[in-house]
Amino acid sequence: NDGRYAMVISQLLPLLCLKLHLPLPVIAVAYSLSFVLLAYICYLLVQYVLKDGRTALAMLCVFLCMRQTFMHCISETFQLMFFAFLLYALVACRRIRSSVFSRAAYLLSLLAVSACCVFIHPVALFFLAFILLYVWIDEGFHLRWELLFFSGISILLVALKFTMPSAGGHDATF
Repeated sequence: NDGRYAMVISQLLPLLCLKLHLPLPVIAVAYSLSFVLLAYICYLLVQYVLKDGRTALAMLCVFLCMRQTFMHCISETFQLMFFAFLLYALVACRRIRSSVFSRAAYLLSLLAVSACCVFIHPVALFFLAFILLYVWIDEGFHLRWELLFFSGISILLVALKFTMPSAGGHDATF
């Protein structure tokens, strides 16, 4: 899998169906639905938990465009976009840092979503850099501790990703 461990998330529903000994057509439908459900769960988190309507609207636009691609929704890059929107909403949302989550839960959420991004596709490096720079510029070049934490975690996760032993797949040439 070339260190793309976050792909496990989209495989959980079909795996559950397999463990329940459901028929193959049900497993195939569950596999097809798992990618859409992953996107929808990310959307629900952004819209209703983080209450970031603009990011949720941007997610909907991407999802509508994705609908026009044939069998491309299973691509890791599209799944990376789901997590990247969620990560952006976490980093940019001021309200969540004080009211919804405790500081530890917020940092764990940042760590978990950052890890999902990094361990789903190597191109996540560009998504992480874009999110960091966009939020930093949007906030008037003011470095908050959350941005510094996010930057440090991102650098560590990317370094970990590229130092892990690989099966020698196409990620090795990235």
